[in-house]
Amino acid sequence: MNDSLDRLLHIAASSPTDAKTPEPPFGFETRVLAAWRAATSEDEGAGWRAAFRPAIVIAGTAALLSVAFSWPSLSGLRETAAPSIAERTVVDSAIRLAFNP
Repeated sequence: MNDSLDRLLHIAASSPTDAKTPEPPFGFETRVLAAWRAATSEDEGAGWRAAFRPAIVIAGTAALLSVAFSWPSLSGLRETAAPSIAERTVVDSAIRLAFNP
């Protein structure tokens, strides 16, 4: 990298100093600056949007999953549903321990 830079600087230093660069066409600088300003003003928040988009998707997915998994208790179906086998087993073992010394 340094070798390439040294070569470039050496070639630039050895160029004639009286070489005249051509002027750009009329209005060219104005168009370039206008396009540059328009591009920077539109893309100003693109970095933040790109960074937060996955976070918003993950947070929304987590919220939907939590509502989906807690829906029976939220809607009251859990209290009205028949007791499960595990609940029956716990109650049955408590009754047996209470009546059998």
